[in-house]
Amino acid sequence: MMMTTRQKELFLIITYCILLLTAIIFLKAFSFTPIQGLTKISLFLAVLLSLFFNLYLYFVSIKAPFSSAKNLATMISKPFRILVYWLLFPLFTTYLLWTVIGGILPALYTQAFGQTSSQIYNGTVDSTSRKYCTTQFEFKSPQLDHFFFRQCLNPKAHNLKASQKITIHTTVQSSRFGSSIKKIYSVDPQ
Repeated sequence: MMMTTRQKELFLIITYCILLLTAIIFLKAFSFTPIQGLTKISLFLAVLLSLFFNLYLYFVSIKAPFSSAKNLATMISKPFRILVYWLLFPLFTTYLLWTVIGGILPALYTQAFGQTSSQIYNGTVDSTSRKYCTTQFEFKSPQLDHFFFRQCLNPKAHNLKASQKITIHTTVQSSRFGSSIKKIYSVDPQ
């Protein structure tokens, strides 16, 4: 059974949304903090790779000997083509590549080749919405203040209050790309 042009478009959009959601869920599973400057470099590489990838797809669809690629480009309505192929598709590929280059690959490298050590972090407890932690508190520290890191603490187990300064003792796995918290074994109020 052949797919129509609209079905192909919907399949492409749904596939990209699933890939983005998978990348976001994967990053939420890691408590990974990249080194300073890694996100800027990875964003630059992602934009560059996305530009080359999208230009390659554009030239392949124009100069392709296959009639299906040419027919697909001409059959799509013009506003939809402008929106998806010139705006959303490059943004999706840039974000997906940035997530992979800036978060997933360094986190996997750290998981595989990182050195384990004990670290002490000073920070504050912030109350958070139920988006990340149900009825729990979020730990924020100047050393770990990055969007790849969220560590939730149970306030009843540690008798914590909002905006309270605490020190946590952790086991951390570190590499040259960043660090990942493996275990929190002590929380001390200051």
